[in-house]
Amino acid sequence: FFFFQAEDGIRDFCLSRGLGDVYKRQVMHQALSGNFSQCCFARVDFFQLRSVDLPHKFEESISLSEVKKQDIQRAHAQSNKTQIELDTKLKVSEYQKNVTINLAKGDGQAILNSAMANATAFKLVQGAQAERLGGVKSQLKLENADFLMFMKSRLVRDCDSKNLVVSLRNMEPEQIKK
Repeated sequence: FFFFQAEDGIRDFCLSRGLGDVYKRQVMHQALSGNFSQCCFARVDFFQLRSVDLPHKFEESISLSEVKKQDIQRAHAQSNKTQIELDTKLKVSEYQKNVTINLAKGDGQAILNSAMANATAFKLVQGAQAERLGGVKSQLKLENADFLMFMKSRLVRDCDSKNLVVSLRNMEPEQIKK
C-alpha cells in the first residue's frame, strides 16, 4: 500500500512539476511527505531514490551519451599521449642536432688547430734550416751557384735510397742564377 502511495506521489509530482525536479531530493521529499501525511497519516523522515525506471529510448539515449563521453575522453587521452610523444621526439631531435653541431665544430676546430700547428712547425723548421744554411754559406764564403752545387752533393751523399735518380745534365752557373 505504501509503495503505491509513494508511486502516486511521485507521478503526481512529476506531472505537476516536470521531470527536471524529479532529481532534486528536497523537492521530492517534500512532495512524498505531503502525500503520505494526507493519505496515510505518516511522516517520511528520509528519502533516497535508488533507481528510476525510464522508457527504453531514454535509457538507450543516456547509455549512448555515456559511451560518447567515454569515446571523447579516450580521444583526448590519445591526443595528449600523441602530443607528449611528438614533444619528446622533438626534444630528442633538438638534442641530437646540438650534439651533431658540437661534434662538427669540435672536429673542425681540431682540423684547424692541427693545420695551424703543422704550418707553424713547418715555418719554424724552414726558418731554422735557412739560418743554419745561411751560416754554412757564410763560413764557407760560397756564392749562390757554388752553394747549390754543395747542397746537391750533400743530398746525394746522405741519401740511403736505392731508388735515387740523379740527372746527369750539366747546368751552367749562369742558368742557376736565373
